[in-house]
Amino acid sequence: MLLGLAWLQLAVPSLQAQGYLLPQAAPGLIETGTPPFVLLRPDAMGLSAPATDLHELPNGAILAVNESELAVGDGVRWQTFQRASDTEQTTLNQVIVDRDGSIYAGVGGGIARIELSEDGQWRFHSVVAMPRSTPAQDRLLSRVVALDGEWYWHNGSGPLVAWHPGTAPRFLCVVNDIECLFSAGGAVFVTDAATGGLFRVAADKLEPVETGIERTLEGAATSATALPEGQALLGVNGRGLMRFDGRTLAPFAQPGSLLGGRHRIKDLCRVGDNLYAAALDTYGIAFFNQEGRVLQVIERTTSLPLARVRRLVGGTGGIVWALLNDGVACVAFPSRVSDLQSYVTTGLTYSRTYRHEGRLWLVSDGRVQRGIYDEDGRLIRFDTDSPAGFVSSLATGLGPLLACGHDGLYQHDTLGWKLAIPGPVNAHVCGLPTMGRRSLYTATNEVGWLWYDASGLHIERFPFPGLGETFVGVLRGEAAYWVELGAGRVARITVPDGRPVVRILEQKDGLPESWVQLFVLDNDVRFNVAGQFLRYDEASDRVVADTDSWFGSRKLSAGYGRPIRDAIGRVWFTSDDTVRVIRPESDDPTKSLEWLPTAITPLFLTPESDGVVWLHQRQQLLRFDPRLSCVPPAPLRAVLSHVQRMGSNSHAFFPLDELAPLEFGDNSLAVHFLAPGAIFGRPVTFETRLEGGGDQWLPAGAVGVAYLNRLKEGRYRLHVRPRSGQTLGLEATLAFTVLPPWYRTGLAYGLYALGGVALVGLAAGGWMALGRREKRRLELLVRKRTAELQRSEERYRLLGEELEGRVAARTAELAKANAERHRAKTAEDRPQGPRAP
Repeated sequence: MLLGLAWLQLAVPSLQAQGYLLPQAAPGLIETGTPPFVLLRPDAMGLSAPATDLHELPNGAILAVNESELAVGDGVRWQTFQRASDTEQTTLNQVIVDRDGSIYAGVGGGIARIELSEDGQWRFHSVVAMPRSTPAQDRLLSRVVALDGEWYWHNGSGPLVAWHPGTAPRFLCVVNDIECLFSAGGAVFVTDAATGGLFRVAADKLEPVETGIERTLEGAATSATALPEGQALLGVNGRGLMRFDGRTLAPFAQPGSLLGGRHRIKDLCRVGDNLYAAALDTYGIAFFNQEGRVLQVIERTTSLPLARVRRLVGGTGGIVWALLNDGVACVAFPSRVSDLQSYVTTGLTYSRTYRHEGRLWLVSDGRVQRGIYDEDGRLIRFDTDSPAGFVSSLATGLGPLLACGHDGLYQHDTLGWKLAIPGPVNAHVCGLPTMGRRSLYTATNEVGWLWYDASGLHIERFPFPGLGETFVGVLRGEAAYWVELGAGRVARITVPDGRPVVRILEQKDGLPESWVQLFVLDNDVRFNVAGQFLRYDEASDRVVADTDSWFGSRKLSAGYGRPIRDAIGRVWFTSDDTVRVIRPESDDPTKSLEWLPTAITPLFLTPESDGVVWLHQRQQLLRFDPRLSCVPPAPLRAVLSHVQRMGSNSHAFFPLDELAPLEFGDNSLAVHFLAPGAIFGRPVTFETRLEGGGDQWLPAGAVGVAYLNRLKEGRYRLHVRPRSGQTLGLEATLAFTVLPPWYRTGLAYGLYALGGVALVGLAAGGWMALGRREKRRLELLVRKRTAELQRSEERYRLLGEELEGRVAARTAELAKANAERHRAKTAEDRPQGPRAP
């Protein structure tokens, strides 16, 4: 990058053929604005009271604590856990996080580990007691500092104890009022806020350290962080940043500068290679390098809560966390993109930046504003310094500073603005003078030339009725000048023999009826209009599709705004609601070389000769500086935080690879996850895939929780991945098993089998018993029926014999009767003799 910028200084004349390059700032001036940041109030983190401590966990998540609550999150999604009522009710002040993610805090008479329980609440688990027969016995040491692998516990005043896991606690000494603990030169030091003294912590005692500075409260160190080679960087009352090697103090920043004693330095932290951050009381946060040069700041004028920063925590991937009085701030640093909208005192609907005598000027919503720099040469704001009336643009290429207004051209000097040339209405002056130091200008219904010499400012005017009002500025292409005329109109200006000739192109010449945005690329002016790239074809004197430029050859759809080449030769253009930076030789225009905020569509991109690019967005003014170091962002990844069983309302916390088997009656889960380090950039959403339950990726929204309801028994593995725009992050997985209901377990099926066998046996035995019983019943029945039959036969025999006897008797009776009748008949038929008288 530095070689590219060095080459750039030699290449400026040729690069100007690509378009206007704003001159770079004068040496010693700093124009970086506010880096991207986010403010989080306690309620946004799920806390009922402001946080008192802040840490980054080993998995990249952020831990915030207050008196009774823990909040774990990624800056967007937060999960809060309450203190259980059955644990010690010690108020949390500070905690410390071990390498394995364990959290420790001081409790009455000892130190405890904070454990998250299955009921979703946290509890103290005592791990060590304070040394007996020392002033630390039975004391609550609620503050802790980690230095060189050791943990130092205190309560602001009184005993100082050293302890970390795996060791025995050691009482060190007693201090009146502990302001700052730090290490340097292989020793540990402490400052006494009551006296301003600096002491070395030796075995069981404090040794005063003479630094050459009078021992007063004004010379007391208030904050510290480590420097290379065993040195320490101290924030000293009244003196600012100082370097300490274990014996002597030396100035680190220029006395009287922003970091040289102007503000009390509340905290310091290292945020990257040779990069640091300082919390300046009542001011904000200053970011600086190892040479003491301020790179970026966040002032209280930008955000009032940042005037009271209590602690700074350097995170991974270029993120700095700040603990505030009433919330938390997350800052992207180092950031090549900075915001200057809070520096501007007028509207920002339409703005353009200019450079005059090495300093920055701005036209914003028709008013001229002058850049104001502090004693350190740092841009701190814009003050209105404008002639009367509306100003359309500034001109800086002729020598004096000119403002183009409704009444004509104004010139700026030590007394302010004066009308130098009345007449041209809302003029625009080409930023690239031609030979003879003359510059073409356009104004309402006229064009002309401007030049400046020892006698003053001069003008040559050429009326052109029908031109109308001109906008934005004058661009110089390879063969002509161009100027925007609004919707569906553009002017091409040639200068044969030094006299401007204007050709207005309209719908009949191939222009769509939409605003024509002009830009210079490949030494010629191109058009971005109605979602397409166009160019002027001189042979046909018409506007045609652009097929041979960098954009046309890649068949890119036109975005919004006016593409540019920066001073390094890279192409900048707007696509998909963001700005992309592409090398000209790249065949993939979707891969941007630089990270820029999303949802920005700048009206203008203004490149500087040192590689800086200004982005003029409606209601925003952004600045991109390639000279700032770039920290690779943390990889986009999902982190599982905890799982809630919905049925039993029990919780399991990570890290863990697999859940304990789930009972079938507790087969609904809520899985919570985060995306650490992705607070800036495109919004993050999540997708989930459940192996064993469909194997398809499904959207899970941006909340960070997936609900798995009424799962069947079986083996599952949940996959979670984050998505930011078109970028997919790394997956997190969780394996678990849902047990079957008791009546579908192996034991149950075994019992079912045994029962079946027994049932079959019982059935077979029953059938056999029934068979034997039936056989016996049949045998008895046969015998019974046989006896009955025999009795019946005997009865029928007797009846037969009786009948035969009766028949025989009756036959005898009939025979006898017949015989008697025969005799009687015979007797009647016989002759009778005389009867006796």
